[in-house]
Amino acid sequence: MLDFLANSFANFNSGEPELLIGKSIGNWDVFYEGKDGFNILNPCNTWTGKALIVAGIQADARTPTTQNLRLALNFHQWPGQ
Repeated sequence: MLDFLANSFANFNSGEPELLIGKSIGNWDVFYEGKDGFNILNPCNTWTGKALIVAGIQADARTPTTQNLRLALNFHQWPGQ
């Protein structure tokens, strides 16, 4: 999963992901430059689903909303849900 995460960031040559200054939506979040584009068909929840699959957790790769991601995890009976 760590390789999946590291390979998701653009410009990771320095060992640090590229922080997007001024792009957060609140005081408690940050965004980093990614390799894949973000759009309605490829939201962050889809990326999260793919990361969970790489980690060996049964999930769905196409989970466009947080609700879809939670439903997929509940369907696969992920421990802790």
